[in-house]
Amino acid sequence: MLLDVKNVSVRFASGHGVQAVENVSLTVNKKEKVCIVGETGSGKSILLLAILHLLPENAIVTGEAFFEGEDMIRMKRRQLDKIRGARISYVPQGSGNGLNPLLTVGFQVAEPMIEHQKIGKKEAIAEAVKLMKRFHIGDEEEVAAQYPFTYSGGMKQRAMIAMGIIAGADMILADEPTKGLDEERIEMVVDAFHSLKDQAVLCVTHDLNFAREISDSISVMYASNQVEYASAKELLEHPLHPYTQDMIAAMPENGLHFSEGFAMAHEDYAEGGCKYAPRCRFCKEKCKETPPMLEVEGHQVRCWLYTGKEGECHASDNGKAL
Repeated sequence: MLLDVKNVSVRFASGHGVQAVENVSLTVNKKEKVCIVGETGSGKSILLLAILHLLPENAIVTGEAFFEGEDMIRMKRRQLDKIRGARISYVPQGSGNGLNPLLTVGFQVAEPMIEHQKIGKKEAIAEAVKLMKRFHIGDEEEVAAQYPFTYSGGMKQRAMIAMGIIAGADMILADEPTKGLDEERIEMVVDAFHSLKDQAVLCVTHDLNFAREISDSISVMYASNQVEYASAKELLEHPLHPYTQDMIAAMPENGLHFSEGFAMAHEDYAEGGCKYAPRCRFCKEKCKETPPMLEVEGHQVRCWLYTGKEGECHASDNGKAL
């Protein structure tokens, strides 16, 4: 196991103390690809930033995130600097807009190698060009000397992925890598992720089709909660949580079947109990209580539907409490 996230929660101390992430657990094995899907504001990106220690000072992070047995949540800055960029790389969202507009793309792709492996600039840029060729950016020797404004969104994202692995990172944390891209450029990013044979990936996305293309497992988040977690095939073909079912049914290729509750703004989630209750067609009185995470048919699912008896949570034909 490469990354083991256990009960990570994030709350911001300012204002009303917003609970951004609540008790999320997942694992990423070597070379495994895991996607976290859900609506904007569900806490997906905050989780990545919490693992990397990139949240502002008013963020209160609890839980554990073990990278090869060491808890990154409690690591000191010096330890983190040895891991971030070298062992774990981060690709921010924004169609590659994380690139510095004042530096050539080739230098930026090469910079992690210069920083972490102490390789000379000329040699590192030559390696960057080779890696850019692997991601089929096109005319790599020429475009490596150009600035980000000359790149399309798809080219920027592939350059960012190249930057992420050039120093030998074992794992990439990617935040919405297809955001703002058209279908053709999304396919280019999919191809780039498919080429990551030796790297593990933890990827945040709102694009279920992208998750289907690249992931081995999928974790679904809603209103700061993890509501379902299973293999990509099982989750997409046999979703258990009502939110996952509604989300998949609402995809264009599935006929845009919106349930009445699913059309509500997600800010209208319940304050107590199941967060999805106001939108859920199966909502019962029991849903006023917070459901536990259950293990059901190879899924982990947070829903009272899968307890043995209404109001109880124990081993049964349908599932058992974790």
